Amino acid sequence: MNLAEKNTVIDFLKSKKLSYPLYKEVLDHFFLDIDQKMSEGMGFQEAFIYVKLKWHDEFKMVSPDILSFRKVTKIEADAMQSRFRNIIKISGLFAMVSALFGLIYEPSQLYILGIIMLFLAALTLSLLFRRKISLFHYVQMNFHPLVLRHSVISVIIFLCSGIIAEFYFDAGGRDLKNNINLTVIIFSLITQAQLLWFHRKKINVLLS
Repeated sequence: MNLAEKNTVIDFLKSKKLSYPLYKEVLDHFFLDIDQKMSEGMGFQEAFIYVKLKWHDEFKMVSPDILSFRKVTKIEADAMQSRFRNIIKISGLFAMVSALFGLIYEPSQLYILGIIMLFLAALTLSLLFRRKISLFHYVQMNFHPLVLRHSVISVIIFLCSGIIAEFYFDAGGRDLKNNINLTVIIFSLITQAQLLWFHRKKINVLLS
């Protein structure tokens, strides 16, 4: 492909408004697919149309989840859903490990919570002072429907853990309740830290 042909592909993909990392990845695929078809004897326009048709379904506009109002391309939505699932998995794993440490040695969860809070505060202040995120966007991110959904789930777990601890455990009920509550708080803070980190890297995870 010559420079003009490459620019045609670049302009087409830029019109899809993909996040930059995904745009670069898709652009590489387009170049490789078009080059392959041209090496088989196709002209540029024919190869370009062939590849666009191949990727047609990936560029359909969809909502990334039922709680988002904006639409993005299907390939972007799939990537965002995958990132958010990974965030939840990492947060859950980290929270469960902290719960295990808390059962072995109760104060350890407080130490872990303190370290996470310090890291989160440092990351937030760094992004705010370096103007990588505005205060409005920070508040908006914390009130995103997906984040609120997990906050509601956290509150329900708080309430249920208190009830279970009071009715089914006598001596160790308070310790169990504190362990569960700290686990939920750690889960929420780790999720928030990851969302900020992705924002720092300019990678889409949430849409308003």
